[in-house]
Amino acid sequence: MRDHQGIIFKVSHSFAAKIAEQEDLAQEIRICIWKSIPSFDQRCKASTFIYRISLNCAISWQRGYQSRQSKREKYKQSIEYETPLAEAPDERIDLIYREIRKLSEAERALILLQLEGHSYRDISDTLGISVANVGVRLNRVKAKLVAQLKERNR
Repeated sequence: MRDHQGIIFKVSHSFAAKIAEQEDLAQEIRICIWKSIPSFDQRCKASTFIYRISLNCAISWQRGYQSRQSKREKYKQSIEYETPLAEAPDERIDLIYREIRKLSEAERALILLQLEGHSYRDISDTLGISVANVGVRLNRVKAKLVAQLKERNR
């Protein structure tokens, strides 16, 4: 799993905005991967398997986010505390992750796999869509990200 920490980092940063949440999600992803190791049948690359598990775990985590938020708000009202904000190592990277978080779950999965350098075939296998569909969807997602960044700079 050490060889694929970059995958976990990218997925957790694309699905969670706050550093504490990113760390929680990364830990949750590691647990999901650990539990899924017995089902790894080696018909695909280990990185493809880890991406698939990571993305599915992150999507499930995000769906439970609303529930966790409402519980936090209840506690926050009764306990006031202050958390120091950590600065992003690079503003441009932080900006890109913020824009990626605005994409749909499927779009995020697609762009993350592309940014990681996976081939269209690997992306196709991971997401269960055709290779041709990967190309079409990637072009749309890239155009959407460019539009979001241009809108942000206005």
